[in-house]
Amino acid sequence: MAESTIEGTADFMDAKIKWAAFFESSKIKGNAVFTDAKIGGAADFINAEIGGTAFFGNAEFRDAKFKGTEASAIYLGEGKPTILWWERNREGVTLFAGKDSGMKNSFRGHSFWNFATFWSFARRTFAKMDERERADAAYYFEKLWQRRSRLASSGREKLMAMAGYPFEVLFLRLPIAYGTSLVRPLMSWFVMIVLFGGFYAGFPSLIGRTVKSIWTLSNWVISMHFSVTTFTTLGLGDIHPTRLLGKALTSIEAVVGGVLMALTVVVISRKLMR
Repeated sequence: MAESTIEGTADFMDAKIKWAAFFESSKIKGNAVFTDAKIGGAADFINAEIGGTAFFGNAEFRDAKFKGTEASAIYLGEGKPTILWWERNREGVTLFAGKDSGMKNSFRGHSFWNFATFWSFARRTFAKMDERERADAAYYFEKLWQRRSRLASSGREKLMAMAGYPFEVLFLRLPIAYGTSLVRPLMSWFVMIVLFGGFYAGFPSLIGRTVKSIWTLSNWVISMHFSVTTFTTLGLGDIHPTRLLGKALTSIEAVVGGVLMALTVVVISRKLMR
């Protein structure tokens, strides 16, 4: 179907295509329905134009090429994609590459990059629909596939990707979802404050406190209070860590807190400036 023109709807719902499907430079003036479709080979939609809505809910692609694809609207399923929860199918589509698709490992990075083009297409289309939260979720998955592509590459690019991987995961992916989620940084605040506060409560001598029993409400309240003031770099000075380990922990918490607060400001600014 490459470079073809379809006046109405292209309906491939529940289709099972064992090999490749080519829609390159095609013009579909109606809707394009691929709900529950399974394409075993390359799904080539490069420069395709869809005048209506592109339905891809529960579709499965072994390889997907969407560079330059345009559509008036896109639908991936109710509430999909989402980045807030951890159910199995947050994306609304299933994308396979590498060993899962039977392709050689040398093609895996290239396939990952192709999947990033799908999410780039989804992001642009959701933004066109003014679906900002879904556009953010699409951007999140776009960044994930780009990262996978870099890690699956070879040579200098792979070494640089591996070197930056810990920083990307710890400061960009997990705490702020690449700047797309406001829930994640707030959850990160809570987790870090409770984690350090629990450690201070369990080992109060680290922060210069002597208590008869660690299982008292006052011990936990004071420890959490100290964790909050340390995390926010407020530093009231009412408690002083005396042991070396305690000083190291409070320093780490203060640095992590400062970074997370700065990232939270970035996310809020991004949300307000859209």
